Amino acid sequence: MRCAPAPALAMALGIGVAPAIAQQKFPVVLDYAGYRLAPDMDTCYAEFYYGIWRDKLTFAPLPDDSVWQAEFEVRLLLTDTLDTPVDSVRRSLATRVKSEAEATRKDVTIFDVMPLLASPGVYRATLTVTDLVGGVSGTVTLDTVTVRRLGNAGDSLAMSDLQLAYRIDYVGDTLVARTAQKVKNSYYIEPNPAGLYAPEDSVLYFYSELYNLLPEPTSYRVRMWILNTAGDVVKELAPRFAPRLGESALLTYGLSLTDLKPGLRYQLAVEIDHGDRSVSSRKYFWLGSGAASPTASAEEPFTDADARFNEQFLAHIATTDEMKEYRALSLEGKRRFLYDFWRRHDPAPETPENEFYREHARRFAIANERFARSLTRRDDGWNTDRGRIYILYGPPDDIIYSSSSIGALPWERWEYRQLEGGVFFIFLDENNLGFYRLVHSNKQGELQDPDWEKRIEREGLDIINR
Repeated sequence: MRCAPAPALAMALGIGVAPAIAQQKFPVVLDYAGYRLAPDMDTCYAEFYYGIWRDKLTFAPLPDDSVWQAEFEVRLLLTDTLDTPVDSVRRSLATRVKSEAEATRKDVTIFDVMPLLASPGVYRATLTVTDLVGGVSGTVTLDTVTVRRLGNAGDSLAMSDLQLAYRIDYVGDTLVARTAQKVKNSYYIEPNPAGLYAPEDSVLYFYSELYNLLPEPTSYRVRMWILNTAGDVVKELAPRFAPRLGESALLTYGLSLTDLKPGLRYQLAVEIDHGDRSVSSRKYFWLGSGAASPTASAEEPFTDADARFNEQFLAHIATTDEMKEYRALSLEGKRRFLYDFWRRHDPAPETPENEFYREHARRFAIANERFARSLTRRDDGWNTDRGRIYILYGPPDDIIYSSSSIGALPWERWEYRQLEGGVFFIFLDENNLGFYRLVHSNKQGELQDPDWEKRIEREGLDIINR
C-alpha cells in the first residue's frame, strides 16, 4: 500500500530512451515511472505500464452470458546486472466484448499497470504476456531501469518521472479509488506506455510528483514546453503557479495537441521553480497520423459489490430513466454505463479532472460521515434526507438548530441563499434519536407543509404524553 500523498525515492527513465515494443506476432509495449514510497525509505515504488493489442487475444463465448471473453496472464520480472532475480509479480486478467466481431477490431489496445518495489540500482525489466486460451506469448524487455535516490525530506527539490496518459480523472476516496490498479493518490490514470497520440487525441495528459518542498515560499512555479527532436522550442505554455500545501505535491496537467504537426516525434519538458531551487524532467512522445486507438479494460472483474455501490453513488444525481437503465444492465453493461455517464457530465473535458465527479464524490463521502444512522458503520448517510439534500445542493449557507424541549422535538433549518433566490429545508427528529427527516421546504419539487411548526409542537407533546 502506498503512503499518501506521494512516495521517498524514484526511478528515472533516461532522457531520450523510447518505451520498449516487442517485435513479434504478439506485440507488447512497455514503459515505467518511479515514485517516492515514503519519506526516508530506501525502497522505491515503481509502476510498469504495458499495452497489448486486443485483437491478438483469443476470445470465446461465455455459456451463461451474451459476451465473449479473453483471458491472459502477465508476468513482470526485475533482475539486476548479473541477471539475478530481484522481484516479480504475476497477474491473471480478463477482458470482455459483446460480440466476436468486436473482438476482431484492430484499433483497440488494452493498457494496465504492474507495480514493483526496488532499492536504488540499475535493473532489467522483462514483461511476458500469455494468451491463456490461444497459448501465444509476447515478451518485451527494458534493458536499463535506473533506480535513483531522490533524498530525504528537506533535501534538494526532487521530481518523479513524467507518466504520459490518455486521460486522468479525479476519483477521490471511492470504491474505484480503493480497488483500481490504475489509481494513484485519488487520480485514475489511463497510461500511454507507447507515448503515441493520434491526431484525434486532442490532449496529452501527464502525471508527476514533486518532493522536498520547503515551507517558504508558499507557492511554486510550473513551466512547460514542447520541443522537437533537435531540442528547439515548438510550443511554450504560460507559467502556472500552485500553492505549497505540504512537503510534496501532485502534478496533473492536460496539454493541447491540436496545434502540433502530426507524424513527428516531440519532447515534453517540465520545470519546477521553488524559490532559488528548481528541478526538471522530460519525456518523448509521438503524434501519429493514423486513427485514434480506443482502450479496453484489463482490470479485475466488475463485481456485484461494485454495481451495488455505484447504484447508491448515482441514486440522487441520475434520472429515474437512467437508474432504470442501469439496474437492467449486465455487470459489463453497468461498467460501460458508468464510464459514459461521468464523461457525459464532465463540465470541462479538456482538463485532467472531472470536476462534477470530484465534487459529487466529496459530498457523498461527507454525507455518509455526518448523517449516517449508525455510529459504527458510516455507509448509509447518503440514504437519509439530510444526506440527500447535502449531495444535491452542497453545504448550506446557514443552519439553525433547535434542540429538544418540553412540547417540541429537535429540528434543523438549512438555508441556501443562492438557490432559487433563497430556499430552506426543515428537518425533524421525530423519535428524538438523532435521525432527522425532511418535513418542509420552499424549494420547488421538494416536500412542502406550511404547518410544519405546529406539527413539531404537536408531535413533541405526543411524545411527552406517551
